[in-house]
Amino acid sequence: MFTSKPVEFYKKATTCARHYGFYTAQEWADMYAQNPHLAKPAKEKRPASVLSPLHRKLDPQVRELDSALREVASRGIAPADTPLLLYTSTPASGPGKPLNFSLHALGMKHSMAEALILKTATAILEDLGVSDTCTYLNSIGCKDSSAKFVREATQHLKRTLDTMPPSVAQHLKEDLFLTYHHINQKKIIFSDELPRPMEFLSSVSRKHLRDVLEFLEAADLPYSFDDSLLGHRDCFGHTLFEIRSGDPMFADDPDAPQEIYARGGRYDELARQLFKQPTSAVGITFTVHTEPTDADTISEPATPKAMRKPRVYFIRLGYAAELKSFYIIETLRKARVPLQHSFGQLRLADHIAHAEGSNIPYTLIMGQKEALEDSVIVRDTATRAQQTVPIQGLQMFFKHAK
Repeated sequence: MFTSKPVEFYKKATTCARHYGFYTAQEWADMYAQNPHLAKPAKEKRPASVLSPLHRKLDPQVRELDSALREVASRGIAPADTPLLLYTSTPASGPGKPLNFSLHALGMKHSMAEALILKTATAILEDLGVSDTCTYLNSIGCKDSSAKFVREATQHLKRTLDTMPPSVAQHLKEDLFLTYHHINQKKIIFSDELPRPMEFLSSVSRKHLRDVLEFLEAADLPYSFDDSLLGHRDCFGHTLFEIRSGDPMFADDPDAPQEIYARGGRYDELARQLFKQPTSAVGITFTVHTEPTDADTISEPATPKAMRKPRVYFIRLGYAAELKSFYIIETLRKARVPLQHSFGQLRLADHIAHAEGSNIPYTLIMGQKEALEDSVIVRDTATRAQQTVPIQGLQMFFKHAK
């Protein structure tokens, strides 16, 4: 959490988020209704929260995640059918009150979702003048991995009941994750090292984490591991993360407290409970505090400006192209070229048809060959002529393009 003027934060956060493809739930509902590839959403009653008091106590940010899911569900959108990127906000109600701003990648099972969320969040911070950041990660793995961790950690703690503080023993009767939360908060030291979730990851969970790290490296995002990052397995699975002020290993004072800018993780289990079917979900929440004397507040969520007409439709085909995509998106953002992304499993012909039907002037296509050559195919929608352009030349190309 950090301090900023809410209006300034909201303006810069939404501008950056929208470039990366994040929109409001209402905008997504409108796009669903207009897109022939998607089912028309129907208005539904806003579903009840599936959070328990324990979940709220352990993970304060799950309130924002739960609220976003329920807003999507109330508009009849099913992210299990096709991916969508969403931003939501809870306004600052007055001076000194926090503004919550969240990013969500729904319907994206692939580990690119974590990297996309973290890259967008980091870009927001950079636009606000915060550049020295590091992403801290942990993983509790899939349900089988977390179940094994719970079993082994519970047995380990029970063997030391006689030597542990009474408060730890009391929490252990209720829930293991609550116990670990208490231990981390109170900085309780044990003679034996406590089991860590990453020690029990299945092969599937290890692969997911490796893929996340590969995407973070491709997105040029520094990262470190922190075993204290935990979320309840009834809500979260696989990765949990925080964006904090720079890595203490390279700080002048390694013991100086770090500022936490945003926190989140993969919350597939929470989404599954609400949508009543397997649904992938990754989210991150900024908690922005205002000065007690700051009169610059947002009393209601600001209405976003009308979406800028995309100038580019970006299609990436294959894993290598996904890895290179962050550099292209960021290059176009800095060149102020509005773009739209390709998501889902449509054929190349369907993607091109969408670009033509939407009258988007240019289509960028990156496949395996282009990814290896650090280039993209630029297709003119009007003439259907296409040429290969080096990635480094994209900014200059669109500076001179009509």
